[in-house]
Amino acid sequence: MADIFKLAILIFVSYFLGAIPTGFLVGKIFFGKDIRREGSKNTGATNVFRVFGPLPGIAVLVIDVLKGFLPVFFIPEMLFPMGALGNTPVLAGLACVAGHNWTVFLDFKGGKGVATSLGVFLALAPLQTVLAASVFALVLGLTGYVSLGSLTAGVALSVFLWISPALPLEKYFGLNFMLIQDVQLSIKIIGSIIALLVFYTHRTNINRLLEGKENRLWRKK
Repeated sequence: MADIFKLAILIFVSYFLGAIPTGFLVGKIFFGKDIRREGSKNTGATNVFRVFGPLPGIAVLVIDVLKGFLPVFFIPEMLFPMGALGNTPVLAGLACVAGHNWTVFLDFKGGKGVATSLGVFLALAPLQTVLAASVFALVLGLTGYVSLGSLTAGVALSVFLWISPALPLEKYFGLNFMLIQDVQLSIKIIGSIIALLVFYTHRTNINRLLEGKENRLWRKK
């Protein structure tokens, strides 16, 4: 019963940390504007970058990444005794992404989950995440499309997770994380779920890409 209660706390706290509407708060506090009415109307770092400039956009990006990383890396260790973590970091990660995508603070309408997912997988599978981020940077650099970079990175991360074992970041710091088979399978599954979610949240971007109407992060010369 105690572990069930702790698990409920884990999911609750992870969801609400993920649900912090960073882009919305930056727009309201520092610019007096509702980012949901500006640019692409999205609350994510890309729209903040376009509307308010590079510094606010980078700030939102970093905070959104931390929203995914910190709950996965710290909360399971705080709530559960050594040797009893199991799949709790994976559940924390899912709750974070759900909070970001469907935030209770904005009528359950949030961002697209890419930055928060990046934070989650930096904790769960840092090597595969760095490789997927490299794919994102390459596609973005070649095309200027953040959406296309996000889509290809989501697919790449899922593929990397299925072809190589994840070594969660806790291992690098000597913290406890049970690398048993069902945890490895859970990380692979959540990677595929996140990839599908990225395609779902980018469905309008996909339509614009197919129509040749998608906005680039910078103007093509």
